[in-house]
Amino acid sequence: MTFKCTQVHGAGLLMTAKRDRLARDVLKAGAIQAAAAARGDGAEPTAILLRQLLDTFAQFEREMSRARTRAAQAAKRAKGQRVGTVPFGLRPQADGRLGPVEHEARE
Repeated sequence: MTFKCTQVHGAGLLMTAKRDRLARDVLKAGAIQAAAAARGDGAEPTAILLRQLLDTFAQFEREMSRARTRAAQAAKRAKGQRVGTVPFGLRPQADGRLGPVEHEARE
């Protein structure tokens, strides 16, 4: 994806070592564009603050995603549903338990 800030502000390169995909909404993208337009080596207090804010929100989003995933898995377990993959050589049976698959078990 080409970021408009590289075109609008004439930046030749926009690099990131992740920063959680750099921006996920309009407000963050605007902050990144403003930071990209600024001059300096990135050690200014404002640049440091923006980096730390982006990193903090990225961590928050990861933790929220992890919490939702764990809650969904717990809900499935509570209903007696399988969570995760079925091991090779086994298949779920009608009663919900795992049973062997003959042709896979021989291999």
